[in-house]
Amino acid sequence: MQCSMRIFANEAKTILKRTDMETRTIELMFKDIRIYALILSIPGFGRVSAAYLASMIMDISRFDTCNQFTARFGIVPKQRESSDVSHNCATTHRGDEEARRLLKQAAWVHVNNCDSVVTQMFRRLKKNGKAHNEVLVACARKLLTVVWAVLRSDRPFTTDPRLLARSAAMAEEIEGQD
Repeated sequence: MQCSMRIFANEAKTILKRTDMETRTIELMFKDIRIYALILSIPGFGRVSAAYLASMIMDISRFDTCNQFTARFGIVPKQRESSDVSHNCATTHRGDEEARRLLKQAAWVHVNNCDSVVTQMFRRLKKNGKAHNEVLVACARKLLTVVWAVLRSDRPFTTDPRLLARSAAMAEEIEGQD
């Protein structure tokens, strides 16, 4: 029994060393990449998930709309239409499966560590009796829209009410000019 515990302890130390080395490698590779830093500013994203998403996105300007951006990850509802009836179904599952898994993990960490629109949505959907996985997918999509907004504005994530109010006022002003 003691021998097997020592083996497990040694394996755990080896895994920690390897994880630390991989984290340092990611930090070195992505240290000057703005998209990585912006994604990393959003609670829920760690170094691996931020690096993975940054690698997939590369340039946010290649997406004209937020819907195109979220569709790239396959985290938008399928459309099923027949005659005059339109149904929303499960997600399309197009795009990278690993990215969707990382987004769901990031959404879960985000709702447990940050009070934001994603967290409010999570609470509302859970209160309405939605299944956990369904809520997590919806929150992952909402978190992806947050990523979109952060990257398009080129500003780190914030939950500061003063900054959010100022941004909302600026957005209204811009819409009024159009």
